[in-house]
Formats: sequence, structure tokens, C-alpha cells
Amino acid sequence: SDVCSSDLEASVSAGGSVVTMHIVGADTTVKGVGLSALPTRVHYLMGNDPRRWRTDVPTFGRIEYQNIYSGVDLAYYGWKGQLEYDFVVQPGADPGQIRLRFEGMQGLEVNSAGELILKTSHGRFHHREPVIYQMQNGDRISRTGRYRVIGNDEVRFEEENHEIGRAHV
Repeated sequence: SDVCSSDLEASVSAGGSVVTMHIVGADTTVKGVGLSALPTRVHYLMGNDPRRWRTDVPTFGRIEYQNIYSGVDLAYYGWKGQLEYDFVVQPGADPGQIRLRFEGMQGLEVNSAGELILKTSHGRFHHREPVIYQMQNGDRISRTGRYRVIGNDEVRFEEENHEIGRAHV
């Protein structure tokens, strides 16, 4: 499968299907910051006009966006060949602001394992069960959370037992 990320959205394609994840209601003026530079350079040669081509574009292991919602940051990164994303919710910020909208799929559901399943004409894309945690004295404390489907194409995160005075991911 192929993965592409631009601004605050990410797309994944496999078997002829392309699904795009949009971050609903986020501040789209926020610019990403590339971290963990990779040795690979890429070239985008689109069309016949060399003025539109982009060459020698750097790649990064992690891209971070600060304050996409009030008190919420977003990071995209690769992990075991997959595109992953983290929302970092600062102390006192409302995680209920975070909404994802998916385009290019025929339906979505949460299965019994807590995974978000995006159904397409060429198969299914799986988003693993949300992993939510807070750091306390250097230890990672797991918190309970799940996806909540809203309508036909949106998802929110629901979480329990987080300490409002601590940041959580």
C-alpha cells in the first residue's frame, strides 16, 4: 500500500482504493515541522511543465503540527512500515475537539477488538484500537479509550480516567 501525507490530511491506497483522513475543524494554517531527517530525497515530476516539478525534496521520519486545536498537537510518523499518528492533548485541553472524517470508503465500523474498519470496494483498511496514555514520573500509564463513529464518515475518540492536569497521547 502507498501512503501520502500533506498538510493535515493523510491518504492510503491499496488495491485500487484510496482513503483520505481529514482532521475536521483543525487550524489548517498550522505548518508542519519535519523532524528526524531521512537520507532519502524524492522528486515530484508532475505534468510536462518543469516549472511545476519539485526535485530533491527532503523526507522525514516524523512531522509535527502544533496547536491544530486549542491545546492539541498532531504528529505523523512511520512505525513498522505503517503511517501512524498521535494527538498530544495538553493539560486542561478538551480531547473531544478531535474529529476525523474519512473520504473514499463505503462504510466504517468499530469491530469487537476496538479497531476502526474502513470498508472499500477493494477490501478493508484497519486502524488499530486507540492507544491512550499519560506519563507519570517517567512511566507510561495506559488509559481506556475507543473510537466512536459519528454518522457515515466521522469518528471521535472517547476516553476514560485521564487526569486533566496531565498531557496525554
